[in-house]
Amino acid sequence: MNKTLDQLYREHKGRLSDKWSLYLTEYDRLFTVYRNQPVQLLEIGVQNGGSLEIWDQYFPNARKIIGCDINPSCAALQYRSSRIAVVTGDANSDEYQNEILQYAPTFDIIIDDGSHDSSDIVRSFARYFPCLSETGIYVAEDLHCSYWDNFEGGLHQPLSAMSFFKRLTDILNHEHWRNGRAGKELLAGFCDEFGVDFDELELARIHSIEFLNSLCVIKKGSPENNALGKRFIVGNEELVSSGVKKYDGSSIHDFEVQIKDDKDLDVFALIRRNRELAQEKERVVQALNLELSEIYASRAWRVVQWLRRIRLMVSRMERLALTLKKKISGLLQTLINHDRPIQLNPYRKIKQKLDLKKNLLLINSSGLFDKEWYLANNSDVALSKKDAASHYLLHGGFEGRDPGSEFSSRQYLDNNQDVKEAHVNPLVHYLTKGMAEGRGKFPSQKINDQSKRS
Repeated sequence: MNKTLDQLYREHKGRLSDKWSLYLTEYDRLFTVYRNQPVQLLEIGVQNGGSLEIWDQYFPNARKIIGCDINPSCAALQYRSSRIAVVTGDANSDEYQNEILQYAPTFDIIIDDGSHDSSDIVRSFARYFPCLSETGIYVAEDLHCSYWDNFEGGLHQPLSAMSFFKRLTDILNHEHWRNGRAGKELLAGFCDEFGVDFDELELARIHSIEFLNSLCVIKKGSPENNALGKRFIVGNEELVSSGVKKYDGSSIHDFEVQIKDDKDLDVFALIRRNRELAQEKERVVQALNLELSEIYASRAWRVVQWLRRIRLMVSRMERLALTLKKKISGLLQTLINHDRPIQLNPYRKIKQKLDLKKNLLLINSSGLFDKEWYLANNSDVALSKKDAASHYLLHGGFEGRDPGSEFSSRQYLDNNQDVKEAHVNPLVHYLTKGMAEGRGKFPSQKINDQSKRS
């Protein structure tokens, strides 16, 4: 009696092999029909080479078991079995694909356990699905990586490997689209991005697609066996719905349907349109900037420039006077409404608020205060919902918190004791005095810490 794949893995003492337990159970189910056949198997990505030894045991009558790995160290892998061969190189290159096909022009089983990058998975399928035998199985492993950005993935990433295989399920049902589009058109985004192409006839050979946790299993079959086929109606009594019997033997293509152009709804079409709009926006902005530059360079603009400045200053002074009037009126009303005198210094509080507004404008326009960076590195401020710039001016700067990646508050205060003793916000001092005095600034220590960890 043949041992299960799980048993072979548990008893294995040779080269290292790394598979998830679910794979072993599912492979027993999927590969049983091939177990004693003269199969030809290709595994992309073999690492230490242990899986090839186990496949050699699992398929006792195998004709060829080929492994391919881009790691040059795999060239040193040697096996006692003459049925095993290792190709060292990039399986997604013409050179090494030709070398693989010299060992076997077609394969009954292809397992992609390579880099797990979405681009490599799509390119491998485009190259090797045509090399699969008429009833072969193509398996893509470790598709959990397709949800991680460091493997070119993400849950909503339209170019991830999972997004690609999901689109193949639509191609499996191509005869029902009713939009007049060829099957390969649905993969145009992948073709453009990854430089691949798909043959319409090969896509029609996809018989079934099965998804399991981190696995996609694609079975191949002749196109005529993949179509929905004829309607099969048996029996004679029509007690509920009548007139059905006449459709016996009909095809879904026997009925007239309305063709609808829906290509603009495809996510790749929407992405392309978004890029076009962004480019158009950039062109408009550049044209406006050019027009502004011409205006600023004109003589008329320079002649009236001093008038505009005076008008701006007068406008600001009018707003300030109005604000002061309102504040003083409020304070006088407070004094009138109390039985005893209240000792207040209204001008001092007004000055403090004006200074705060002035300093807020100063640091926000300096390029050294980064609101998102400050909140990301000070979770207590983010949770408090306080204004980041105000918190830094009133508290953070004196506590040694950095306003952004390019300025270290603590190091500036440590290097300038006069600023520290005067209780002046370090960034405000640097912008108003320190820069002109030649006092240096230093990047945030958090950046250095991150670089050390990386």
